Amino acid sequence: MAIFMGYRYGRQFQDTVINSIYSSTNDYHRTLIGIEGKLFTWLTLSLLGGPDFRHYDDSAPVNDKNQVNFYGESSLFITVKN
Repeated sequence: MAIFMGYRYGRQFQDTVINSIYSSTNDYHRTLIGIEGKLFTWLTLSLLGGPDFRHYDDSAPVNDKNQVNFYGESSLFITVKN
């Protein structure tokens, strides 16, 4: 098992919707903590989560341009042998 911490920065670009002036383009910052490891020799689990700080451009059709939400990600890998 391994425990880790991380940080992500990104920008999501979305063009305007047809016949509209709105775009949901935004910047985000994520502070993450996670755990990953083998539960059995054939089964690996990964869990990752933390706050997602998001700032939307002025043209975004949202009331709160600065949002903080939970971000979570998980995966489960099964290794099949012949």
